[in-house]
Amino acid sequence: MSSSKAPAKTAKPAAPSLFERAPEPGLEVVHARAECAATSTAAQLFSGYDRVRVLTYSNSISMIARLAAWCPDVEIIFGREDIINDATKLLHFQTLLLSEIREELTGALGQSDGKSSDLHARIAAGTLRFFVVQQLVSHEKLFLLENSTTGDTRVLAGSANLSERGFGGVQNESFYVFDNDPVAWEAKQAKYLAIREQSAAPVAEEAFTDERLDASHLPIFNPARATASNGLPTIYVIEQAPPGPVVIEKFLAQRPPKVLTELAAQLVTSKNAVRVDRKIATEGIRYVKSNQRTAEHNDEETVTVDWRTARVTRGGQPWSLNVADADVAADAALLIEYFAGYEQFHGNTDKLARDYFTFQCWLYLSPFLCDLRNDASRNGFIYDYPIFGILYGRSNCGKSELIRLLLKSMFGLDGFLEKDWFTKSKVAGLREQNQRYPLAFDDLDATRFNSHAVALIKEDHLVGQYPAVVLSMNQEKDSFETEIRKRCLVLYTDASLPDHTGVSRTLARQVKRLKSQLGTAFYRRYLLRVCEKLQTEGFPLDILTFSSEILVAMFRESLHPQTELPAWCTVVSLDGYTRGKHDKVRTELLEILQHNPTAWQISGTRAVLIMEPMTLRKLRKDIPDYLLSSSRQGDRLVFKKDELEAFLEVQMGKKQSWWRRVLGDQ
Repeated sequence: MSSSKAPAKTAKPAAPSLFERAPEPGLEVVHARAECAATSTAAQLFSGYDRVRVLTYSNSISMIARLAAWCPDVEIIFGREDIINDATKLLHFQTLLLSEIREELTGALGQSDGKSSDLHARIAAGTLRFFVVQQLVSHEKLFLLENSTTGDTRVLAGSANLSERGFGGVQNESFYVFDNDPVAWEAKQAKYLAIREQSAAPVAEEAFTDERLDASHLPIFNPARATASNGLPTIYVIEQAPPGPVVIEKFLAQRPPKVLTELAAQLVTSKNAVRVDRKIATEGIRYVKSNQRTAEHNDEETVTVDWRTARVTRGGQPWSLNVADADVAADAALLIEYFAGYEQFHGNTDKLARDYFTFQCWLYLSPFLCDLRNDASRNGFIYDYPIFGILYGRSNCGKSELIRLLLKSMFGLDGFLEKDWFTKSKVAGLREQNQRYPLAFDDLDATRFNSHAVALIKEDHLVGQYPAVVLSMNQEKDSFETEIRKRCLVLYTDASLPDHTGVSRTLARQVKRLKSQLGTAFYRRYLLRVCEKLQTEGFPLDILTFSSEILVAMFRESLHPQTELPAWCTVVSLDGYTRGKHDKVRTELLEILQHNPTAWQISGTRAVLIMEPMTLRKLRKDIPDYLLSSSRQGDRLVFKKDELEAFLEVQMGKKQSWWRRVLGDQ
């Protein structure tokens, strides 16, 4: 077949129309004349050439293997058949494409004839290269073949994709060959190069050679692509149009994973484009790694610790605790800056920071709690080593962000688990997977807590190694039974983010910056200090004092000698926590005494609270047992007057503005 130029024709100018549409884009047309028609095989079409470049949107690894055997140098661009009309589908398309190729590379083909290892070698050598179209729909099937010795060229076009079915002669396909035709060669090569340079992203070698596929392998996050054009970001156009009425590829038919939907929402979008630079690519990869696990599969969130040898593994790999002092100091400064942000909250911000530091002390020590609990089950009091930590309060009190930041500072990951996984049966499997990596669940509602948490908490799970469980809850869950409180670290806060948007946005930007800069050096140094202290001092009786002493010392070491530690950064204890864990019910009782004093009756050594039975039932769950002289009787609670006065730090029955003193109101 040969190509020729079409004869020029003179067209009359069209008359203007009220309904005239915008000019349509031009269509590339190659005018050709058929010389003959004949039958051929795939081997005959491709043999005799040492370089081939392919544009296709469907493939089979066996056909790629055959092509690689025929041609020493192969380059393939994978197009796509239909519109990708949001960033989620773009991410999903790339994930499925690479996953499918990887599966075929490691499947039956590789096991039977060794071709898979040959392909891996070719990929590693750079003589088998892959690209993925990003910004445009590409239906074309194009093969550019050349012989560098003889100078022969061949353009192969038609309907067939690079697949066994396409080149197997078993389905209706069309093939058009242009041999040594300079017009066809120049036109098609120019088109191929334009697609590769302007709209195709390279697939990194590691996407096929690494043990598993992860977000860093996706072309959209390819570091070489993200830093191209002298560091300028790469722009991926997202067409705001519905897919056409054609066969939809798997990535359009399947529901994208939730993590990709959430990641797409976080990518910077404007004017129907996704803007990816080095920073966004790095954060995107980290986000997917932090959230890609399933209930049955977990590659990242698994940690083991042997305190006797100070040996730690993360994700199945050894994790060094030898870190530079400068890196430890940098992380410490970022943590101090983060806690300083609580000064802009509303409410009792001093208490908020102290409580959140107490939570940090517990969470940082949590990988060792299974050892302490297992030992205490034989020799001590197991409730001194709570394996559940509960943060609850207002929806905007910063508890979720605190958990994310602390997990990021510990292991470099900050994702929460799916709330649907919080069941007794699934948590058992998650514990086995994570080993010592904390299980964190966010925004747990009261119904799910009552249905599953109570049984899990009372179970006193004891095996060789198991993780702590972190629960974040809103104020909807406003009371906890004594049996729950004595088994958990429970912290409540009524402080909250400021309502005005300006301050909230500033804090949000600050947190985002801190998290992007925060490493794990501070925590790794902490792990080493814990191991050393356990080796020399044995297991502690007070885990909060043990942990806070190490943290306070580390923060002090990171600061300039003349700089004072923040007020929240002080040694804490279980006794102090025990006194504070009833702050919520203490505040509620004081408010009743202030606003409804007639609800109280003083009779000798007793103080009686008379209220609606439903209100008393909720209060009773949070009131320490030692305060009560008897159980609730209908519409009243009977307290031991002396114990209640000590608990509230007021004298009952005296006419004074006691709440001004208690609340510090001058």
